[in-house]
Amino acid sequence: MNTTYIFGYGSLICTEARNVTGKDTGTWPVRVKGYKRFWTANETAAFSPLGVTPDENATANGVVVRVSEEELPRFDQREWFYRREIVPQENIEFLDGGDVSGSNVWIYIPGRVVIPTPTMPLLQSYIDVTLTGCLSISRDYAVEFIKTTLGWNYPWLNDRGHEQYGRALREVEYKDEIDSILQELLPEAFAQRYP
Repeated sequence: MNTTYIFGYGSLICTEARNVTGKDTGTWPVRVKGYKRFWTANETAAFSPLGVTPDENATANGVVVRVSEEELPRFDQREWFYRREIVPQENIEFLDGGDVSGSNVWIYIPGRVVIPTPTMPLLQSYIDVTLTGCLSISRDYAVEFIKTTLGWNYPWLNDRGHEQYGRALREVEYKDEIDSILQELLPEAFAQRYP
């Protein structure tokens, strides 16, 4: 069984959400140069997940996840809104061990960029997933995630209690810490969440 790797920079950072799709056999926090992370609408799903686009001046933190070749099609199906490309290995900085020398590391990039709208908003339940993954690594890692993600000013639906994201957490363990960090770093955007 061959091994391959995925660079997860959004919901794939979170173990619970990632394991809905497949069982990873190793995960390492990383920072990847050459990609800018942002919110982009998915018209079919009617919300705005995260995406990246190449940008030599940007970085995005996330995780490198080891999956089997047999499970890769499940992740392709999950990320159907995206195309899969190889990340240049020299762009990957491991933050806590890890080595993928000689292996492919894949990244999912949106096929097109669509501006979020009130009918395709940022979802708090999706944000809770991504920041839970970040906080399971460290608070500084979560802060870096927020600071290197563009588009927090777009329409943002507070759907806690009536979660619209299909892989929402059963319980938001870090809810108070998530709200505290968002209020600290994004006070205006966080205050304008609706309803």
